[in-house]
Amino acid sequence: MLFYGDSLTAGAPSMCSYAEEFCKCLTAAGCYIEGTVCGLCAASAYEMLEIAQEPFVLDSLQSRWGSGIAHLASQADLVVIMAGTNDLAFADGKHIFKSLHGLHMACHRLGVATVALGIPDSGGRSIKRLVKRQIPAQRREANSLLASWAKGTTAVEGTNLTPEVFVNVAALMPFGPQSRNAGYWETDGVHFTAAGAKVLGYRLAEVLRPLILRQGESCLTPRQPISAFHLCHTDAQFCG
Repeated sequence: MLFYGDSLTAGAPSMCSYAEEFCKCLTAAGCYIEGTVCGLCAASAYEMLEIAQEPFVLDSLQSRWGSGIAHLASQADLVVIMAGTNDLAFADGKHIFKSLHGLHMACHRLGVATVALGIPDSGGRSIKRLVKRQIPAQRREANSLLASWAKGTTAVEGTNLTPEVFVNVAALMPFGPQSRNAGYWETDGVHFTAAGAKVLGYRLAEVLRPLILRQGESCLTPRQPISAFHLCHTDAQFCG
């Protein structure tokens, strides 16, 4: 599997990605998974789409190397995409969805299925500085459009392919008193702590386990079950 996104996928600042716990949980459930993580810190979905075909990409903080999503997806069986947080500072929900849609389509064109993770919840000082951008409303609009597309209730011009499923990450890991008191959020109100990333990985594994187990039965195209999960990449790799 390929886990693609920004610093929330990379696991910054602890560099503990939710993908590691996800792979461990599913392997414990009898589904062996090899997972590759590519998290481009500070990158927007718009920027990710611009460099989708690039084999080598230096992230926006000039600190870590990764690759464009199409380059990595060509080696994957399933791609989990979580992006859009960094777009909230300059784009409305419709434009964010357009970029997210493009990332999924870059995989679908290669015959690789995707899972759409919604833009995560957030709060605290970082969001207060952007309050004039109506961050919560923009996030809800982008997530609503992504969910409707994945469910097939909203047609998108130029394609009849959709993600396998939409997962509301804000529901799995809300920025609420209970999660904050449990130590799942960094003080910036945007990033998960190492503990929060592990909890998200566990909860996501529980949600996607039926899909993963079904997909182990046959090899299919996007929006249909697919086969085993095999990847390799130099950035980060987890084997359950």
